[in-house]
Amino acid sequence: MPEKGRLIRQMDLSSGLTVSFYDCSQAIVGNRSQVRLLVTVPVKVEPAKLKVEAEAQEALRRFLEEMGGNMEFQSSQTRNFIANEEVASLLLEMAEEFIRTNTGYLSHPDFSTRYILKRFAEWQRDGAIKRAHLEALRAHDHNE
Repeated sequence: MPEKGRLIRQMDLSSGLTVSFYDCSQAIVGNRSQVRLLVTVPVKVEPAKLKVEAEAQEALRRFLEEMGGNMEFQSSQTRNFIANEEVASLLLEMAEEFIRTNTGYLSHPDFSTRYILKRFAEWQRDGAIKRAHLEALRAHDHNE
């Protein structure tokens, strides 16, 4: 997980989730900076709401155990070579743009459930790729 930086704003959503905005900017050269805004939303894990096929129940349990019951939606925006005196105003502008374009999505009553199921699907896909890779390596070693 990337370094969070300095908290510059928090916003409570109608869904009960809290959006946090972090300044992760850094000076790069002279009077210039790389401006990076990190947005995080801790996601409530409610296993009873996670509906998956019967054969996926055990995998879901392992996934939730591996995640430790904690999940966090993250989004970041980066702008390069910004004059230092413009950093603060650009961060505010980036945060406002994020709010305008994402509040409806994040405020949806099913956001947490959908996000967790999306992450679960990614976790399953990544596991399948790793298993296929290992099988290919084993087959290659066996054929040599």
